[in-house]
Amino acid sequence: SRQISVGSIQLSLGNDTAICEKSIYLIAPQTNGVTSFLWQDGSTLPTYTASSAGLFWVQVSNSTNGCVLRDTIIITTKPLPLLDLGKDTSFCTGNTLLLNAFNPGSQYIWQDNSTNSTFLVNNPGTYWVQATLNGCIKKDTINISRLTNPQFTLGPDQYLCQGLSLFLTPGLNNVSYRWQDGNTSSTYQVNKIGLFYVDITNTCGTTRDSINILSGNCTVRVPSAFTPNNDGLNDQLRVLGTQLISEFDFKIFDRYGQLLFHSLNKDSYWNGTFKGVEAVSGVYVYLLTYK
Repeated sequence: SRQISVGSIQLSLGNDTAICEKSIYLIAPQTNGVTSFLWQDGSTLPTYTASSAGLFWVQVSNSTNGCVLRDTIIITTKPLPLLDLGKDTSFCTGNTLLLNAFNPGSQYIWQDNSTNSTFLVNNPGTYWVQATLNGCIKKDTINISRLTNPQFTLGPDQYLCQGLSLFLTPGLNNVSYRWQDGNTSSTYQVNKIGLFYVDITNTCGTTRDSINILSGNCTVRVPSAFTPNNDGLNDQLRVLGTQLISEFDFKIFDRYGQLLFHSLNKDSYWNGTFKGVEAVSGVYVYLLTYK
């Protein structure tokens, strides 16, 4: 590096230099006997931060003896490696994905410390690479997820009452639908009994599921009497026609309003006992709430 002096003051900005793109360089003059600074843009600080290429100069002076010095430095920029792993992406189960970071003249280091210009992805996760070109470093990261064939179910077989309808809704987005009759809607309205199925397709393949819609027993009723005497005939009081019930609340009271039995399970029944004691023959009241 060069150093210039006059009288009692000395100044040196150092040699011309090159910095990487998008980086900064602190110009810190080596001085002696200096009391003031003046940079090319009017700044009067003792140092200057350069963020781009160009010619930079500083003029220094000594207020005591009036001596003035000026020095110049040229800063150039070096390009960063051209590095782009692309947008976050996904790949199908059973496949692989090749990440390519190649840039002429660059050196590489991946998240697992491998040094090739490419990286073969077998599993989902976060991957990154750092490329170095002429001392300039750039890093890029990509998140990779795994896709499978559409995963869904139409649910168990269902019962349907005449005159009513129900909707089949697999609930998948970014896929295509094709029902047994060619319909391509994401929701299918069923108003008759039969076998229904749908093929759902995404970028990884197609999955089919089917459902049987059966004729339901649509009359809900409670027997008017039963005989819990353990003879194997009519020993239990249960609600009939509950196939289509989705909400259920069944209570049985004696003639004085005492609650003897309560269940939220539509398949439950009363065996004619209360706290392990057989109820007496007589008239009882039930309250049934259902949907």
